[in-house]
Amino acid sequence: MVIYFGDDSTDIDDSTDCIAEASFTYEIEGGMLNLTNTSSGADAPVFIWSVDGLYSYEENPSFSTAEFEDEEEICLEVYDSLADCSDTYCLTIYMGDDSTWTDSTMSVITYSETEVNLYPNPVNDQLNVSFTSLNQPAQVLLYNQVGEFVRTERVNAGTNLHQMDVNQLSKGMYILILQSEDVTIPPQQFKFVKQ
Repeated sequence: MVIYFGDDSTDIDDSTDCIAEASFTYEIEGGMLNLTNTSSGADAPVFIWSVDGLYSYEENPSFSTAEFEDEEEICLEVYDSLADCSDTYCLTIYMGDDSTWTDSTMSVITYSETEVNLYPNPVNDQLNVSFTSLNQPAQVLLYNQVGEFVRTERVNAGTNLHQMDVNQLSKGMYILILQSEDVTIPPQQFKFVKQ
């Protein structure tokens, strides 16, 4: 699902001809789950991994299996920042007594467009991030269009409006990820344009 922000409304477009195809392989060795991105088709991709309530934005991350349950879901969302579309691939791994891991069916992470709004978009100096209900503290993570980390800011629970100074940013598209400190809540991803 891709969320587009226009001058006066928010539209959701699921019909984009997205050629991004998320996929990955995994290996468990020495108490580590090593993930290898094998996705294709995305230009200037941004990677969003979710494993055991943890998130990573690296292309090929590793996670400790020390706290894993018998069953864990791994998801990779590949966001194509040039085509404004994304694809998500998920699988569930099971660790039995014989340490064999198997895949489950795919599922898709969706993001709610009603809880968070960014404006103005495009923006020159100050980006407003408004919340209809922010019950948990969160981090706002900012990435440029090629997936490079720019900065992070903390948002307190109960906040209705968070203002970000974007005056010093270079012109272009940015990806804003809202990540709750409650790791059971999946991150939300948005984009905006700096003029």
